[in-house]
Amino acid sequence: MDNRTPCPICRTPNISYASAGANTSEINCPRCGRYQIQAFAETQLHNSPPAFPPAHLLSGLCRNTWDHLGEKVLITVDLFKSWADLERVAKLPVPRDTDVVTKGEYLLKHLRRRSKTLADRVSFTPHELACGFCSTKNELLFCLRYLADRGWVEECSAANRKGPPRDAITFRLTPAGWRHWPLRPLRPNHAPWCRSCWIAKTSLSGRKGSPPRRRPPDMWRSGLRTVNSSTKLMTS
Repeated sequence: MDNRTPCPICRTPNISYASAGANTSEINCPRCGRYQIQAFAETQLHNSPPAFPPAHLLSGLCRNTWDHLGEKVLITVDLFKSWADLERVAKLPVPRDTDVVTKGEYLLKHLRRRSKTLADRVSFTPHELACGFCSTKNELLFCLRYLADRGWVEECSAANRKGPPRDAITFRLTPAGWRHWPLRPLRPNHAPWCRSCWIAKTSLSGRKGSPPRRRPPDMWRSGLRTVNSSTKLMTS
């Protein structure tokens, strides 16, 4: 295992790097999580980064697939072609650039996973940009404040004024956030709702209603490649 190589996706230095078979490596990065990558794709990311997907999007896909499903994305050059090719491989919904709702949901999941008690504070460092598919600190704050406007999270101002390590920002779930967002696994991207299963489940539980509709998928950037200006969000 080599710990000197930078992550081919986000350029974080000193990642864990090991062989995972013929022409494939396994990488454990504090920002991107654990994933596998084929040699040709790794060479392209290092030497001639593709126009698609943006680095923060690929980082978010790897991180959330590992965090929520415990599975490793295998990165090949096929992922660099189009949204359709990326979504064919993704097992979780991949948010578009301005899909603040889905990005907020991923951040809520992260807050819930990191909170052991009701009042726990959760720090967000540059490594947590990937948790919400965010490209910059300003975009991360934008998404967190979207959640705060809905009363689901609150900023820990006192902790932030003290200057947490590594320029972290700190938030925590509110009582409304705990009630509204119980911890549940994100539904895989390739697992559509089964109406008959929903009806059977609701009949046993006494709940009524139709199966929920699937929402259509609608980018601190230290180490990430420059994002096309058309994909940048407004910052607060």
